[in-house]
Amino acid sequence: MFNRTLLFLAMTAFFLIHMKVQVYSESLDIKEVLEKVDAYRGYKEPFQMDVKVTDYVDDSIKSELKLQTYVKDQSSSFLKYIYPPIDTGKILLMVDDNIWFYNKKLSKPLRLSPRQRLIGNVSNADVARANFSFDYMPKFKSNQSIGGVACTVIELTAKNQKVAYPKIILYVQSSGYKPVKGEFFSDSGRLLKEAYYTKFNQFSDRERLTKVEIIDGIIKTHKTIIEYSNYKLNKLPDSHYNPDFLPRIQ
Repeated sequence: MFNRTLLFLAMTAFFLIHMKVQVYSESLDIKEVLEKVDAYRGYKEPFQMDVKVTDYVDDSIKSELKLQTYVKDQSSSFLKYIYPPIDTGKILLMVDDNIWFYNKKLSKPLRLSPRQRLIGNVSNADVARANFSFDYMPKFKSNQSIGGVACTVIELTAKNQKVAYPKIILYVQSSGYKPVKGEFFSDSGRLLKEAYYTKFNQFSDRERLTKVEIIDGIIKTHKTIIEYSNYKLNKLPDSHYNPDFLPRIQ
């Protein structure tokens, strides 16, 4: 009887300790996990990168876009169109939850929605925002295997109604925290698209994300690929992040 009591107490203590660890890892550390995910998408310091977006229908290219992207911080980015030639010089500016579009034919910048489609399955926010942490609150959901890779599943909830997607389910490697897959949902809970983070390359001090394949939530033959290249530290003047200054940029 005495031995059984000791065994019961030992098992109870183990259970309580285990629960404490789980609560800690699922609530307090999950924000740090998301920050590690974001580290694959850029730098903490101001940086630039090239972004190429290619839209496919039934494996045939439907349209293509190239942008030179400058990221000031988590909330601000400046994007200049460099392809196709007809769009060269057009500008997208994102500051906080606001996006502006400008070209020389406009007298002043035009306000856009982060949810508005840019090309194919890609919204304005998909290319203008280089992190998840600014827009979403993370919550541990489960542990799951994706293609034989052990993953931590994170539920991301939008911090406000202006954010492009009200909810994202993000699958990240449990070791290293590379993003593996994202599921993006509408206000009604409908699956809009799935994103597969398929390629990473070394840039300066660490690996960076270089390819995302996005599959339409309904039409599975509709695919959009985002490719990132030429990551490097660089800072634009603060004036470039002021929408009133955009008409003065050459």
